[in-house]
Amino acid sequence: MPDIEFAAHLIDAMNKIGPVRGSMSGPVPTDWDVILPFGTATQRLTEPWEYEALAEMCVAYHRGLTKGADPLCKPPMEWKKPFED
Repeated sequence: MPDIEFAAHLIDAMNKIGPVRGSMSGPVPTDWDVILPFGTATQRLTEPWEYEALAEMCVAYHRGLTKGADPLCKPPMEWKKPFED
């Protein structure tokens, strides 16, 4: 596993904001319309790369959630390129 200590606050932010949202067609990744006000209001995100990373983390979480819904899906540790289609 990679060392993420320098960006551990992003994982905390993702857990606070919720990486997915409900929609009429099922869960979707949390998008900029939620991430930007969250980062501004809480001041958990101060740099542009943090906003981008949080958005990408939400997309990766959603991909894993979607793939994991398939009972025949390999576990993420066995994927050649994690969280890629």
